[in-house]
Amino acid sequence: MGNNNLKTLPEIFNNKIFRIPDYQRGYAWENKQLNDFWNDLSNLDEKRIHYTGMITVEEKENIYYVIDGQQRLTTIIILLKVLLDSFEDEWIGDDDGFDKEDLIKIFLYKKSGKQKKIIKPIFGYERDNPSDCFFKKNILQIEESDCDLINYQSIYTKNLFNAKKFFEEKIENFTQQEIENTIIKVIKQLKFNLYELDDELDEFVTFEVMNNRGKPLTTLELLKNRLIYLTTLFKGYSSEEIFKLRNDINNSWKIIYEYLGKNPEKVIKDDDFLKDHWIMYFTYDRSKANVEKEFLLGDYFTQNRVLLKYNEKAKELLDSEKLKQETVDYSDIENYIKNIKEAVKVYFYILNPEKSPYTNEIKEWLRKLNIIGFRAFKPLIMAVLLKYDNLDKDKILEVLQLAELYVFIVFIIAKRRGDTGNSKFFKYANEFHKNNNIDDLIENINNEIYDEDGNYYWLENLNNFIDEINNLLKNYEGWYSWKYLKYFLYEYEIYLQKEKFQEAVKKVKWEEINKDSIEHIYPETSDLECWKLVFKGKNKKYLHSLGNLLLLSISKNSSLGKKCFKDKKERYKNGSYSEIEVAQYKKWTQKEILKRGEILLEFMSERWELEITQEDKEKLLFMKRI
Repeated sequence: MGNNNLKTLPEIFNNKIFRIPDYQRGYAWENKQLNDFWNDLSNLDEKRIHYTGMITVEEKENIYYVIDGQQRLTTIIILLKVLLDSFEDEWIGDDDGFDKEDLIKIFLYKKSGKQKKIIKPIFGYERDNPSDCFFKKNILQIEESDCDLINYQSIYTKNLFNAKKFFEEKIENFTQQEIENTIIKVIKQLKFNLYELDDELDEFVTFEVMNNRGKPLTTLELLKNRLIYLTTLFKGYSSEEIFKLRNDINNSWKIIYEYLGKNPEKVIKDDDFLKDHWIMYFTYDRSKANVEKEFLLGDYFTQNRVLLKYNEKAKELLDSEKLKQETVDYSDIENYIKNIKEAVKVYFYILNPEKSPYTNEIKEWLRKLNIIGFRAFKPLIMAVLLKYDNLDKDKILEVLQLAELYVFIVFIIAKRRGDTGNSKFFKYANEFHKNNNIDDLIENINNEIYDEDGNYYWLENLNNFIDEINNLLKNYEGWYSWKYLKYFLYEYEIYLQKEKFQEAVKKVKWEEINKDSIEHIYPETSDLECWKLVFKGKNKKYLHSLGNLLLLSISKNSSLGKKCFKDKKERYKNGSYSEIEVAQYKKWTQKEILKRGEILLEFMSERWELEITQEDKEKLLFMKRI
C-alpha cells in the first residue's frame, strides 16, 4: 500500500464533524487494546509512519458518521485531550508545527456565539447515544445544560473513563518535550486509509461485516444494529411510527447497558444476559454452541422474515396464522424490546439482591443462590420476578427455596453433572413466561426434586459426598478445603440466630466473610502445652474436622487464634452466635470436636432434609476409614 493513499489525522478531520451513529456499540477498548496502542506509539521512530488502520465513514448532511474505526478514533481523541491539557506552551513543533488552540478546534471542539459559550464537539456520539453526555462532560469536559442532570453510566462509559485515566497515568512523569513529541507523533506519524461509503451500500450491513474484525461485537451489540435496520424495511407505517420504534430500541439498549454495568464490581456479561433472556422469551435448543445468536440473527430477526409479509405469493400459499408465525412485524420488535428492557432490571436485581425492591425474605434467598450458584434457574427466576407485582410473594419465595434445595442436593451433595436438569428448567421458564401459572411451575420443580415416594430423585445415598470430603482430607485440608464451607457455616449461624437465640440482629454479614473468617478452634500452629497435652502434636484428622471449624463475627488477629481454649472462650462470648455457642463448652478435646461435628451434621440433615446415618457421620467426621 503506497503512502500516497494514506492520510494523517489533520487531513482526515479537515473541517469535518464526526459522529458515532446510534446503532454502533459504545467504547469497548480495555487495558489490553490500550496497551497495544500505546506500545505501538511509544516504539514509533520519529522518522517513520505507522499504519493505524481504515476509517470508514458515511456522509449525511455534512456530518460524517463513523461506520468502522470508531474505537481507534475515540482512543486517539481521548489521548489528544489528555496531551493538550498537559502541554503548557501555545505552539507545538517547529515552524511547520501547530498552534495548540488550532488543534483543539480541529480535533476536540469549536466555540461560537457572542461570548463563545456555545461549544460543539468535533468528534463524539449522536445526541441520543447513551455515551454522548458522558463523553462531553467527562472526556471533553464541556459544560452543557442538557447533560447537567444526566448521570448515565454503563460498561462503555466506564471504558471511556478508564482510557482517560490510562493515558493520564502514562504521561504523568513526562517532560513538556516528551508531551510535545507524543502530540507530533499522533498528528503527523499515524496514518489511515479513509473510505467513504457509496450511497448504494447499506450502512447497517456494512457495519456488521466490518465490525466482525478487531474486538468482536457481542450478539447483543449486533442485535441492536439488526433491529434498527429492520425498522427501515417496514411498509405501511408513518415516519413518526418508525422514528418512535427506532428511538425505543435505542432507549431500551441504553437501559440494558446501564443495568449490565450498574455494579462496577460485578459487571454482567452481555451474552450471559441475552442467552438467559432468549431461553425465557423464545425457546431453548442445545443442538449447538451459541444457538441463541443463530436464532436471533440467523433465524428470527431477519430481513426475509420482515419482507415475507409483503410477498404476494406467500400471502396466497400461507393462511393468516401461519404467515404471522413466519414473519416479523412492527409489533414483534416493539414487544420484544419492551420485554428485554424490563427483564434486564430484574436480571440485575437477581444478581444484586441488596439493590432490589423485593421483600427481605426474597432478597435473602436470592443471596443464597448467588452464593452457591443459580445453575439453570436464572431464566426461570427472571420470568417469575418479571411478574413480581402480580404474584403471591410466598409462592415466589417457594420457587427460590426449591431452586436452592435443588442446587444444594443435586450438585453439592449428589455431585451430579453441571448440566443436570438444564433443559427441563429452561422449558419451565419459557412456559411460565407464556402462561404465568406459578402453581404449575412449583409442581414441576417439585417433580424434578422428589420421586413418587417423596425421596430425592437424584440422591440415593451420600457416598459421593463422603468420598469428596475424605479426598479433601487426604489431599488438602479436609472440611476446611470444602468449597461450600462458608455457606454452610453461615447458614448454621443464621439458624442459631433465629431458632436457638431468637435474635433479630445478625452478627455476621455474608459480604464481610473472608478467608480469615473461619477459625480452627484447635489451632493449626501452637506451641502451647494446653494443646500439646490434648492432641499430642498436629492431628490433621481433628484439626480439619467439621466440628473444629468456627465462623467468626470479625476476622481475629492470628496470634489470638493460637491461644488456649480458656482464653479463646472469653473472646468467643462477644462474637457470632456460633462463637457464643462454642463458648459454652468447658474444654476443647477430640470428644468436643466430634460432638459439635455431629450437631452440625444434624443441622445439615434438617436444613436440607437429608438422611445422614450414624455410619455416614462417622465417615464424614473421619472417625471411620473408608
